[in-house]
Amino acid sequence: MDLADVAIESLRLQIAQTEVFLDHLKGQLAKAEKEEHHRQPKPASDHSRPGRQTANLLKAQSQTGSSSKTNGSVRPSAEFLITPPSSQPQPIPPPSQPNGTTKWPLQPREYLKYGRQLVLPQIGLQGQLRLKKTSVLIVGAGGLGCPAGTYLAGAGVGTVGFADADDVEQSNLHRQILHTTKWVGKPKVYSAIDELSKHHALPKYRAHRQNITPQSALDIFSEYDIILDCTDRPTSRYLISDAAVLSNKPLVSASALGLEGQLVVLNDGTVVKDTQPHKFCYRCVFPRPPPAETVLSCSEGGILGPVVGVMGVLMALEAIKLIIRGTYNQKSGDSPVNSCPGQDIGALLEEPSMLLFSATGDPMFRQIKIKGKRSNCLSCGSNPTITEDSLDSGKLDYAWFCGMRSSKDLPDDQRYSPEDFIRNRTNITSGYTILVDVRPKHEFELGHIEHSVNAPIQELDNGHLNEEVLTAIRQLRSKRKRDRERLAENSVPYSKSDQLVFTICRQGSDSQRAAKILQSKFYGLKICDIEGGLNAWRKDIDPTFPDY
Repeated sequence: MDLADVAIESLRLQIAQTEVFLDHLKGQLAKAEKEEHHRQPKPASDHSRPGRQTANLLKAQSQTGSSSKTNGSVRPSAEFLITPPSSQPQPIPPPSQPNGTTKWPLQPREYLKYGRQLVLPQIGLQGQLRLKKTSVLIVGAGGLGCPAGTYLAGAGVGTVGFADADDVEQSNLHRQILHTTKWVGKPKVYSAIDELSKHHALPKYRAHRQNITPQSALDIFSEYDIILDCTDRPTSRYLISDAAVLSNKPLVSASALGLEGQLVVLNDGTVVKDTQPHKFCYRCVFPRPPPAETVLSCSEGGILGPVVGVMGVLMALEAIKLIIRGTYNQKSGDSPVNSCPGQDIGALLEEPSMLLFSATGDPMFRQIKIKGKRSNCLSCGSNPTITEDSLDSGKLDYAWFCGMRSSKDLPDDQRYSPEDFIRNRTNITSGYTILVDVRPKHEFELGHIEHSVNAPIQELDNGHLNEEVLTAIRQLRSKRKRDRERLAENSVPYSKSDQLVFTICRQGSDSQRAAKILQSKFYGLKICDIEGGLNAWRKDIDPTFPDY
């Protein structure tokens, strides 16, 4: 049989299936009309005219559908469910059996869409059915969450949820691949779901326009089978891990910054010791958070799009492996280790490990062994102190635990607004005022205030001060000494109020730390910072200053 004969037979089969399904629909319609006739013995005139009845029904459906939209967009809500738009052409459903079940385990369009992975022996029909009945929550609809969501939806995961309170910004678009220009200024969760539903209409999508908090985490996690931590802050990582342990949900956690990334699968049955699942959590891997001053966001430390994209794709892959292997507890029931046909999709590990990625490394990927479960872990140890009650009550202060310092390290009299600085700006050219920009050198080159000098905060932290800044401060001290001597000769009181050293950074945080470092090195000088940094400068003084 050649290709043409195969195509003809395929079309004949589809026509036959459609005719069977059409006969079934006609029978259902006749039954429904009969029941309606008995229920309403005197139907209105519209009911005697099927064409008008159908038109009225379509009109009612149109009115109902339009009530959920405002100005062409989805009405904001804390949580909503999106299904494929009714305006899109829908494939004909498969024929039904007399008991109402479909003839085949999957819909015809599912066989077509997922056919390339269905033929993989590690996936197969049972694996696809597992994907279909699984729900995954993605916490963070950013650089990690966008590619992870794309490939999970594309693989046929039944329900994909997003939790994020942020709006789309212009600076997101170079790496957060689900967001587009038209969504700038609008919620990320709605933007991500809008884009996904255009390409992958079969899954259900849920939006939680909120950040995960200790009070909301357990309720939200209870609605999903697997959690993906796509956030970028230590506070959220510890919280999400604690909630995953209490909810008994597997957690895929990853991070990316600069040209590097890391990934680890937590609280699942991937690692097996003595034939038993060896579960461990984020606190087991990182018992102590990193020093607050070393924690950088993407806006501070930078990120290359493909790097975070790689890590997001790997997160989706690990989630799919968890689903196919069945090494987690699905809401529909317990799934013991090695119970599913797709167990060959990834070997179970004997030792806990973490995947490290470096865009400039050779090799770029490294798998390192980690300690794994700690018996004294506060969350998953033998005697845990983190409980549902402590989480719900708000007793756990994650910001304090992570050492997140206050954004106000200097007293008010040492903090100047951009407008206050302007009043002293004329003294810069005369050498009586110094402006020290503490951003990294490559950021200083992107744009800086005229006559400012660069002293990166990293160098100040290491006790190094470059020659340019030292020279400027020496000249300021020399001028001050001459002025003091000149004024003393004329019996005029000396005031140093107009001789200032200002520090400035991007957002007004590092500049405070820099001011304190300089104060410890140069006693007698009045050293202040510019509150709000260059972001405030752009907003209040110079709107043309580069926004990056």
